[in-house]
Amino acid sequence: PAGDPERAIERELFRENILYYSLSPSTFEIVVTAQVPDTARAMNARIIARMQAKLIHERQQKLENAKQAIESHLQTIGTALAAEAARSAVKSDESAVALRGSLSELNSQLTELSGRFTEAHPRIVALKSKIAQLESKLARIPQPSVGAPMPALAFGSVSKEPTQQLFNDLTQKLSFLSIVLAMEKGRENVDYLGVIEEPTLPVTRYFPNRQVFALVGAVVGALFGMLIV
Repeated sequence: PAGDPERAIERELFRENILYYSLSPSTFEIVVTAQVPDTARAMNARIIARMQAKLIHERQQKLENAKQAIESHLQTIGTALAAEAARSAVKSDESAVALRGSLSELNSQLTELSGRFTEAHPRIVALKSKIAQLESKLARIPQPSVGAPMPALAFGSVSKEPTQQLFNDLTQKLSFLSIVLAMEKGRENVDYLGVIEEPTLPVTRYFPNRQVFALVGAVVGALFGMLIV
């Protein structure tokens, strides 16, 4: 249990046998001390495994958080772009209605004048020219089919509009994040974290150091001898 005093003492003693040194911003050296060499090696392996699992979990969590943030932002931008597309469609429809009304009026005038003048008459020629111009404008206006769903936004296309450009950039980043998360689902695919050098057993005993103890004993003994004399 987390509140067990004996377990807390055991963990504290376990920590005292672990030393780590920072060799660089991304490289660390871990030293484990134990009375039995095999115990030290096993402890070292467990510590490395736990550290790797913790770092991998934290990285994946950060990537997931970034992915969720991008998806939320994309949804907001997509809604705004869809609303703008709907407004543009309404404006286009209004323009088309106005052009059709003008065409209908000009065609009525043409029918009336055709009964009075020949095809070469200047007024007939002018009316036909205006009708051709309006028909050309009407043809350039997109005509959405009735009941058809709104076309999907072009994710891959590069738009000059800042909002659409931002949408495209975020979509690309989301795609990259999804690929990275899919690749890192298996631990064997993680290449940014690993053991540079396998743990080795020291040639000499780490503690106690007999030479240091002998030197300290000699110095202390000499001091006591001087005091006694």
